[in-house]
Amino acid sequence: MKELQSYFKENIFKQISLCFFIFLKAFLFIFKTMLGMFILNNVLKKDLRGTVFYIAIEFFVIILSAIIDYAYLVLREGYLENIKLSIINDLSHKIINQKNSKLKEKEKYISWLVNDMNSIKEEYFKNVYIFLYDVLIVLFTGSMILWFNIYIFIFNLIGFALMFKFSDKLSSKIETIQYDISKEKEKNVKYVTNLYENVYKFFFENKIKNFADKQNEYNNNYLKVYYNLNKKFHLVISELTILSVLIQILNASITTVYIINNKLPISAFFPICTFCAYFCNTINEIVGKYISLKNSKKVYEKYDNEIELEESYDKISDISIIEFKDVCLDGIINNFNLSLNKGDKCLIIGESGSGKSTIINLLLKNISNYSGEILINSKDIKSVDKYSIYSEIEYINSENFIFYSNIYDNVSIYDENCDKALVNSILNELEISTIDKEVKDDNLSLGQKQRLNLAKVFYNRKNIVILDEATSNLDEKNRYNIENKLINSDKTLILITHHYDDEYLKQFDKVIYLKKGEVVQYEGE
Repeated sequence: MKELQSYFKENIFKQISLCFFIFLKAFLFIFKTMLGMFILNNVLKKDLRGTVFYIAIEFFVIILSAIIDYAYLVLREGYLENIKLSIINDLSHKIINQKNSKLKEKEKYISWLVNDMNSIKEEYFKNVYIFLYDVLIVLFTGSMILWFNIYIFIFNLIGFALMFKFSDKLSSKIETIQYDISKEKEKNVKYVTNLYENVYKFFFENKIKNFADKQNEYNNNYLKVYYNLNKKFHLVISELTILSVLIQILNASITTVYIINNKLPISAFFPICTFCAYFCNTINEIVGKYISLKNSKKVYEKYDNEIELEESYDKISDISIIEFKDVCLDGIINNFNLSLNKGDKCLIIGESGSGKSTIINLLLKNISNYSGEILINSKDIKSVDKYSIYSEIEYINSENFIFYSNIYDNVSIYDENCDKALVNSILNELEISTIDKEVKDDNLSLGQKQRLNLAKVFYNRKNIVILDEATSNLDEKNRYNIENKLINSDKTLILITHHYDDEYLKQFDKVIYLKKGEVVQYEGE
C-alpha cells in the first residue's frame, strides 16, 4: 500500500482551499476573542458609540465564521469521503490479488473495508486538518499571550513542555488500546457475518429466537470488551486533561495577580484566560491527535503485513492438456491421476465429501498445500499465473450467486460493451427470457438463478467449461438441454453431477468414480 499521506496529493486545489479555510477559522477565532476585550473596555469607559461599533463588528465576524465553517465542513467531508473510497479501491485491489486460499477470510476484509476505513478517515485524514487548525490556534494564542505578558507566555511554554513529556509516556498505551479495538471489531464482524450466512438453518429449525439471542450475545461480548478498552483509553486521556486544568487554574491566578497590581487592564482577564485555556487545551488536543495519527498509520500498515500477494508467474494461453499426477491432499485426495486433452468430456461422480469439488479447487489454485503435480500445457500450475488460467476456463458451481443489477451485468459481469442481443438470444434458448431485466434476490426462482449463471458459459465462449453441480436445481428437461449442448460442443468439459444413468455415462470420454478421495473406477482412454 502507498503511504497514507500520498492520498492528499490527489486534489491539490481542494487541499489548498481547505488550508485557506482553516487559516481563516483560526484568525477569526482570535479576532473575535479580542473584540470581547475592546467591547468591555468601551463599556468601562461608558463609550456607547464604541461599544455598539465593536458589537456590530463581532456580529459580522460571527456570521462570517458560520459561513466559513459551513463551506469548510462541506468541502472537507466530500474530500475525505473521496479519499476513503480511493483507499478502499486500492485495498480491494490488493486483497483480490492474494493467493486464493487467503480470500476465504472475507469477514476480516469486510471489517477492513468498512470499520477500518471509517476509522482511518476520522482518526487520520480528518485529524490532519484538525491538527493543522490546532497548530495555528497555538501559534496565534501563544503570540497573543506573549503580546500581553512575556512571563505568562513563559509559564505556558513550561506547561506545554510538561504536557508533551507526559503524553509521550502515554502514547504506547493508547496505541495498544486502539489496535485492540480494531481487532475486536474484526472479530465481531466475523461472528455476526457467520450467523447471517446460516440464518436459514435457524428458520427451518424454528429457532429464530436463538438467532436473535446469539447475535445479541456476540454484540454484547463485543460491547463489553469495547467498553473496557474505551474506558482505559479515556482514563489515559483524562490524565492529560487534569494536567491541562491545573495549568489553566495557575494561568487565571497569575493573570489576577497582574491585574490587582495594575500591570494588566481588567478587560484583559477574559482574553488572557481564554487564550491560555485554548493554548493548553489545544496543545493537549494536538498531542491526542498526534497519537491518533500514529495509531491510524499502524492500523493501515497491518494490511501490508497481513496481505500475501501472489508472486509473478508465467502466463499461458490456449490450454491443450490438463494433467493430475499422483496428487494427494491430506485426508481428502489420494494419488489422483487424470489427463484431459482439448475437447475431452470428463464426468466426475461420487458421494458427498468424496473429493469431487476439491479436485476442481486444486486446478483453480484455491488450494496449494498438496503433493504431486498438476500440469497445464506441461507447466506446473504452481508457476502459472492464476488469471491466465481463469481467462481460459468458465467455472460455474451450485452457489447461484447473482448481482443486484440487470441481467446484462449478471451475464457479462459488468461489461460496458455487453452484447445485449447475444444475451437475449442465450436467455431465450435457456427459457428465461421472461424474467425481469432488473435482478433482485426475490424475483428469481432457484432454477432461474442457476440458468442465469449458466448463461455466462454460452456468452463468454471459453474453451474449457467446469460445472460443479451447476445444474442441480434444474428440472430434467432444462438440465438435459444445457448439458447436451456442452457435451456436443468442441469445448473441454469437466462435469460434476449426481444425475446420471448408464446411457448418460456413454456420452463422456472419461468417467471418474471417487470414494473417500480415491478413484475406485475409471473409464476412459
